[in-house]
Amino acid sequence: MGFSSPPPASPATASDSAERPDTFDIYNQAAILRRWPEFSDFLKTPPPTASSTPGGADAFLLSLLWKEKSLRRRFPRALTDGPHGLFAKHLISLAPAAAPLFRQLLENPPGLRIVDYYIRESRLHPIFPAGLIP
Repeated sequence: MGFSSPPPASPATASDSAERPDTFDIYNQAAILRRWPEFSDFLKTPPPTASSTPGGADAFLLSLLWKEKSLRRRFPRALTDGPHGLFAKHLISLAPAAAPLFRQLLENPPGLRIVDYYIRESRLHPIFPAGLIP
């Protein structure tokens, strides 16, 4: 009686991740529309322009990253490099008037609000005992 190894797995492709229930590619527009057709208008619209309001600046920043694959490749740590990172400099070059808003948005690490909430809400501790482990 011999043991045989399983056949080699085929390499995953971008379309595989949209079909497998254990993964979800947030940048795959077709996969998003299959699950949430109500987002079709958002997906069709161009990124908003940066404005003089925090809401406009953060919508511009997130939409730009979400829709521009080249920027995600160029700035893989876009949100974690902070207000003095290369992505921040790039944003400021696109919309100099919104520079203070971009710096403010990028000042804190992206998960800081979640960490603060977890620390304050002791009822979450038994549910997520490893909630602060990176």
